[in-house]
Amino acid sequence: MKKVIYSITKLGKIENTKITGVGYITDEDLITANVSKTCYPYRRQAQCAYMLPI
Repeated sequence: MKKVIYSITKLGKIENTKITGVGYITDEDLITANVSKTCYPYRRQAQCAYMLPI
């Protein structure tokens, strides 16, 4: 597992959303720490479809 800086852009019909932060990457997944709207911490695990080098 490596520590990485990530940037995710979600394009929508009404608005675009950009999320950036620090997370951990494995061979298949990106693991990030998040906070919900009700202020509870949780971890999100997303599959890496595209990994672009910087």
